[in-house]
Amino acid sequence: MKKKGGTLLQFVTEYFLLNIGMLGWIVAKKVMGQRFEDIFSKETVPILYSISIVLIFLVLGISTYKIISGNFGSKGSKVSKVFSDADKRKKEKPFNNVEMDNIEQVEGWSSVKAVRKRRFSTRDIVLMLVVTGIFAVLVLFRLGSHRVPETYQDFKVGEKGQNEIILNFNGKVNLSKIYIYLGYNSKRSISFSCWDEASKAWNVLDANHNIESAFAWNEVDFNNREFTSLGMVLMEGEARIHEIVCVDSNGNRVFPSNADNYPNLFDEQGLFPGIRTYYDQSMFDEVYHARTAYEFLHQLPIYENTHPPLGKTIISIGIKIFGMNPFGWRIMCAIAGILMMPLMYLLAFYMFRKTSTAFFAAIILGTGFMNFTLARIATLDIIVAFFVLLMFALMFGFVKALEKGKSLKIQFLWLFLCGLAMGAAISVKWTGVYASVGIAVIYFVNVYKYIGGYRNISKQRKYLVKLAAASSVFFIIFPLTIYVLSYISFIKVYTDKGLIQTAIDNGKLMLSYHSVTVFEHPYSSEWYEWLWDKRPLLDSYSILSRDKISTVATFINPLLCWGGFAALFHQIYLWKTRRSNNSVFLVLAYVSVMLPWLFIHRTVFIYQYFLGMIFLVLMIANSFSHCLKERKYMVITGGMSIVLFVLFYPVLSGMAVNIDFVNQILEWLPTWSLAL
Repeated sequence: MKKKGGTLLQFVTEYFLLNIGMLGWIVAKKVMGQRFEDIFSKETVPILYSISIVLIFLVLGISTYKIISGNFGSKGSKVSKVFSDADKRKKEKPFNNVEMDNIEQVEGWSSVKAVRKRRFSTRDIVLMLVVTGIFAVLVLFRLGSHRVPETYQDFKVGEKGQNEIILNFNGKVNLSKIYIYLGYNSKRSISFSCWDEASKAWNVLDANHNIESAFAWNEVDFNNREFTSLGMVLMEGEARIHEIVCVDSNGNRVFPSNADNYPNLFDEQGLFPGIRTYYDQSMFDEVYHARTAYEFLHQLPIYENTHPPLGKTIISIGIKIFGMNPFGWRIMCAIAGILMMPLMYLLAFYMFRKTSTAFFAAIILGTGFMNFTLARIATLDIIVAFFVLLMFALMFGFVKALEKGKSLKIQFLWLFLCGLAMGAAISVKWTGVYASVGIAVIYFVNVYKYIGGYRNISKQRKYLVKLAAASSVFFIIFPLTIYVLSYISFIKVYTDKGLIQTAIDNGKLMLSYHSVTVFEHPYSSEWYEWLWDKRPLLDSYSILSRDKISTVATFINPLLCWGGFAALFHQIYLWKTRRSNNSVFLVLAYVSVMLPWLFIHRTVFIYQYFLGMIFLVLMIANSFSHCLKERKYMVITGGMSIVLFVLFYPVLSGMAVNIDFVNQILEWLPTWSLAL
């Protein structure tokens, strides 16, 4: 087709790559043993077909518009005129008598425009601190209890009298339930029995009852059975029990007559919350990560070894300061989530050079649901997300240093800091490796542009040698060193191996674990289901009364999820038609954290989309920056995002909420199960 009429083939590359990606995903699933009829299920076929059709129509629609309007590419088009006018202005004297050093190119709604440099001002500092402060208050409000049972008694199989508990009562009591606050050991098997006065023998009620959760009140239901004595026998291994609470059929606590025999098990009865919620105990994967952080501090055998240690080490700092309670094990994740707010503001500001856009990006991140929820749970995802966002922000600084022709020392400083952030991200969770691939692509693309293409490689040999040597240290030596050093917590417990060997062996274990971990879970979802928020994850669910519940759900603000996906396609459009550098950066960042999930065959959840969600925020901001009514769109979108956050706040925060309100108002999709 003629160049001036718009190019239908302009988007063929994306269409080709998408279909190749789908084919690769199908082949990977087949190699892993899945049948084609399972891959092409009733759910996946419409999804793949719809994506393909949507992209076809997108290509045809954009190309048709370009042909009819003659806008993008024709010599007489409005956009071409704006580009040429901007070029003329750059050659002429600067406007407002500003020095040329204070003029830079900023992407606008119709072109790359020459504008006065917008410096980070006091107003930016105030706005950044205000939005961060509001978010911090929301995150820290009822983050978790400061007081839980602390005294404990250890029980161990094989030692006489050390694996059983016998509770005697004054006469017959009608026990409804007992609650056991388990220590750092989880999944303990206990045999429960009842003393029979008639036969003078113990009747076994449950030979192998599994107590699942560490640092949580585990419920054992006896269905209002009468007891004179209750026997508990540990069946395997060892267990640490902090407190036992017995409750009768009326909900009143029953105190054993021989409680003095177990002083550490009945000395903190007042800490039992009655109705158990997220506020008083561990929830979801906190039973692994918070527990392992506690084990690091006390040099106990390490339970969770399916992720690198740095994230749990960071969580242990909060436990060291505030104790082994919900607030203590969540506070460091809360800080990571809070710090993401100013980091997003800074990145958006230096990407768009606009206070309004930076403020908008911070608002969208803060009200995007998932940043709030994950900041209130002691898991690794918010910590790795902070380091990933930091490494992309630092790489963006390097890109800008190249564009402005900064000295080699300045370039090295950005790369040095980026390498440190990369090492920290990989040492928290291996998803940091996915992001590192995106960093590498952005790095090589921009260095290639900076030297002027392959023809100038020989001319720039001296520069490239220095850059390659420094980058090898910053992006290979430093990250590997940080990763290996993160295993210091392991060798304090397991002294039979060296630091490097421990890191290698645990890496093999992690690879093996994540390659075979496939199980049925009611809240799991495939990567392509994340794109439209198909299934939220319930981290905590408690029934407070007949019509009240407390729930903590992890999912994405629909406005961000669905609007961000549309913005993703717009970035490709901006990349291809307007050569938007920001769009290139954001698409590469998004693809790097998402593409590996197409080939990972394991049970996954929507929170693993969090890294992709971060870049959706910036994509929406970038799309609006190319609109004539940018501020109007940002005000409307930001306001809608805040309204949705307020509407869904009860199911994000765990506050008491009417179950009918959740069922009738908040469950927008049939696959959303926010109230059991």
